[in-house]
Amino acid sequence: MAAAASSKPGMVHYFCAFFAVCTLILGVALYLSNSGYNEREAAWQAETKKANDATSAAARGLEQTNILKKIIGFELEAIGAEGEQNANTMVGASRSNIDLAGDLAQKTYAATVIKLVEENNALKNRVAAADTDIASLNKRIGELDGQYQAKVTTEAEAKKVAEGSLASVTNEAAEARAQKDKEIQEQRDALKQSQDDYAKLEDEFKKHTEASDKRIKNLTISINTLKDEIRHLRNYGFEKPLGMIRDINTDANTVTINLGSADRLQKRQTFSVYTKANSGVARGAEDIKGSIEVTHILGAHLATALITSETIPSDPISPADPIYTPTWSPGRFEKFAIVGKFDFDGDGKHDEATLRELIQTNGAMIGAEVDQKGVRNNRKIDHETKFLVVGEIPDPTEIVEPEERRAVEEVKKHHEKMKQEADEQGITVVRKNDFLSWMGYRPQFKLFKAGDPRPNNLPGSRTNGNNVNTGKKTGTEKKYDK
Repeated sequence: MAAAASSKPGMVHYFCAFFAVCTLILGVALYLSNSGYNEREAAWQAETKKANDATSAAARGLEQTNILKKIIGFELEAIGAEGEQNANTMVGASRSNIDLAGDLAQKTYAATVIKLVEENNALKNRVAAADTDIASLNKRIGELDGQYQAKVTTEAEAKKVAEGSLASVTNEAAEARAQKDKEIQEQRDALKQSQDDYAKLEDEFKKHTEASDKRIKNLTISINTLKDEIRHLRNYGFEKPLGMIRDINTDANTVTINLGSADRLQKRQTFSVYTKANSGVARGAEDIKGSIEVTHILGAHLATALITSETIPSDPISPADPIYTPTWSPGRFEKFAIVGKFDFDGDGKHDEATLRELIQTNGAMIGAEVDQKGVRNNRKIDHETKFLVVGEIPDPTEIVEPEERRAVEEVKKHHEKMKQEADEQGITVVRKNDFLSWMGYRPQFKLFKAGDPRPNNLPGSRTNGNNVNTGKKTGTEKKYDK
């Protein structure tokens, strides 16, 4: 029974088992702890090595920076930033030294030094070339000096010979001088007589010139007076009508005219319509009763035109009214000279494109012309020029901007010159407004807002008898058949 009881585990056995387990756990814990320590030790050593390497690199960088400062010549403590202007920093001091190079200064110190070395080498080469030239010149001077000494010796010998005959030559010279003095005196007397004669002739010429100038002035006044009288006479029969109104369609606001394809009439050609009782068309606006624009060519001498304006309410456009335009003639092109500003839309600017289109559409061309920069083309005002048309000529004294004032002054100079040319060629000078009135031009813009109840100042038409702006498009906005 005792033996059986002793085979059972007791407290000792349990303690041993517990001790064994704790030992095992402690062993495992110690192993794990030692493994983490080794890893941290390795990481710490790696970081320490990096810090030491960085310290060594910083020390080497500082040492190299100090060496570089000594080489540059500025042992300043502060380095400075890019673009630094402070002369107490390395960057600022270096920048100041670079600027001392003047035109040779580069972006970097090294580039500036290289540029200075290149310039120095170039100067050395030029000095060497100059030294070579100097040596060559010195050699040439030596040769010339030898030639000079030889000539001096020759001249000395010749002097001795000359001195031997000097006495006889002196006597001969004295006689010749006396003869020359006599001739000079005679010439002086003759010159004085000539001067007296010239003064007398000059006085006579002056009197003759004054008389001629007075005569020219009087003749010029007479010529200008005659020209004015001629212009006055021409105003009574300035131009003849080109055609006339045949019929009128009040419903369609159109007329038919006695011009057509045989006359080389084109669509969009405009005419001014004159009163039957006129003293010559192309004079002024007082005889113009309206304007028309060709819309259809119906026959050899027949076309339809739209009434674009009527300006005399008491005398509306009617059959047999004469029509005229200065820009078109049957079978030929008319040519005009242009100078000045043509403002068609009231914005104060020169409407060159509108002017050209207006003249070309009406079958004419531009000859001599001055642009708004004051530049004249190379065409002349000749006998083929019909009119010199003058637009607005601004006053240069009212222009503030220098370049614009210079251009206006040039335009004004060309204007005076072109008027003189027209006068010499017998060409009539006309104003812009008269020119546009004669050709039946009608502005393509309205002067009041659409729907404004106030009367507009556009010429009335048969389709708008009350002459009040309705905001509707009429007149030249009509589309024509192709």
